[in-house]
Amino acid sequence: MRKILFLLLLAAFVTVPALATDPPETSEVELTLGGWDASTDEAQEVVSEYEDTDGGLLVGLRAELHRAAGSLLLSSHVRGSAQQRHELEFDLQRRVRSRTSFVSFYRRLSHDPMANLEATTAHGRVVRHDDLDPGRQYGFDYRDLDHRTELQLPSLPALTLAFTFRQQERSGHRQSLTISHCDGCHVTGQTRPVGERTRDVGAEANLSFPRWALKASHTQRRLTEKTESIGLLYDRALQPEQRTAIFTNRVSFDALNGVMPVDLRPDIKKEITRLQATIPDAAGFALNASGVWSQTTNEYANLDTDYSGYLLNASRRFGPRVKLQWRARAYSTTTDDYFVDIVEPVAQAGPHAGRTYREVYGYDPDFLRRSSLNRDVLESSLDLGLKLQGKAGTVRFLWDYQAIDRDHYEVADGKTDTTSHVLGLAWNARPVKGVRLEAKARHGEVDNPFMLPNGVYSPAFGQNAASPLAPTSTQYYVWRASRIGDSTNQPSSWTELRAKGSVVRGNTTASLSYRWWDGENDDGGLTDWSRNSQTATLTLWSMPSPLVQWSVAYVRHDQELDFPASIALFDG
Repeated sequence: MRKILFLLLLAAFVTVPALATDPPETSEVELTLGGWDASTDEAQEVVSEYEDTDGGLLVGLRAELHRAAGSLLLSSHVRGSAQQRHELEFDLQRRVRSRTSFVSFYRRLSHDPMANLEATTAHGRVVRHDDLDPGRQYGFDYRDLDHRTELQLPSLPALTLAFTFRQQERSGHRQSLTISHCDGCHVTGQTRPVGERTRDVGAEANLSFPRWALKASHTQRRLTEKTESIGLLYDRALQPEQRTAIFTNRVSFDALNGVMPVDLRPDIKKEITRLQATIPDAAGFALNASGVWSQTTNEYANLDTDYSGYLLNASRRFGPRVKLQWRARAYSTTTDDYFVDIVEPVAQAGPHAGRTYREVYGYDPDFLRRSSLNRDVLESSLDLGLKLQGKAGTVRFLWDYQAIDRDHYEVADGKTDTTSHVLGLAWNARPVKGVRLEAKARHGEVDNPFMLPNGVYSPAFGQNAASPLAPTSTQYYVWRASRIGDSTNQPSSWTELRAKGSVVRGNTTASLSYRWWDGENDDGGLTDWSRNSQTATLTLWSMPSPLVQWSVAYVRHDQELDFPASIALFDG
């Protein structure tokens, strides 16, 4: 980071001799010196998450130089040891334009003492915790270097070329939480180093004419982490009462496998290409169209995610009273499949000793992971505005449409698609000076809203067996496969009403707003979900003088949520 910042500053200051060849037109230098102090109690990460609390020297510098050959601007602000902001801008006869900024600060992170994760009685089947670094204060230094240089050739005034560079760094420590489960629930907290760096390198080309404009860019992004993972020694997989190793064929690893990597952060590489076209007047329509294509690579697992998206904005006025606005977007995402080969150890004791879980029950735990985010999406938003006579205001007719077609994830029996229509009517007016009124009503209908099909309610009965470990006992995958209820928190039909009014008198403003929302969903199997909410807000604000302002507000919120609850008791 320091080498890159030095090179960019050096490149900028090389322009000073070029500016020195002409007599100065204007120049200005401003220096600020000061000090500051602060005090906090208890949790600093809550009351001062981004602010330095040690106090210290405050230094500010701003210098400007303007000549016929170009201009130079330097700005620097330092507050304490961590908070800094520096900017450097210059241009040479508008042919070369450059801007570099650097920002740094310290962010405090919380440290969870996990006091709630400790049972009052020691037992094999209860939750407990260990904090391996109880007195540690967590946080990281953040640094952001952003640079952009534009080049415009006199022979091609319509063409602008640009080079962009940005690097963000986070360095420090944070708390990492890991859970062991078999011999009770054991949560372990430990310190994890943070050494993250995100670097963007890009190039742009802009071609602009009176009747149209075209912009193309390509960016390479790379995210790296100095510490890929940390280690943890998991608990032994023991039966909590008998303290015997009869469960080892139901887990992939435990303490016998030694220290295992946890909290893994893979390196990420991303390529982004953008293309944008603007036509101010096409048969009366103002058009803006763009496309984005990207590929994101997980370099640890060698998995790719491809994205392609297209956007179109169109607007037109039909006379002085009617305005039409339309926005459409289509995109698709695809992520590589990944075959998960489960480690299958043998049981070390008990009736299954020497055999794997597959050998006992005939169940194959291996599976092909297909991303639930693979999908094609189409969105449309139509806004037709009509200005009424006099001071009656403006009425807008709204229609939003969305269609989601998923490749693998089902939201209903045999259904992978979700379609929604939202119709709305809005009105706003200013009947008299200082008074503003707004109202909006919307209604939405959704076919196949997001659900978890067959996610709750298992009517199966466990088979009689001498022991839960008997080959004839009902296993967890049988219970889950027999579920018949669909669960959701999304409506299939909903209505929303909004109203707002405000009055301004001198330096005082009073406003009142109200929102009512009601939705339900009983489309799925045994699904009976509904929610109703109302919110009213009254606000009074005043500014009696340029240095004094006050406000008071009252908020009333009521909500009723109804849904069936299902609790799994010892799931298998």
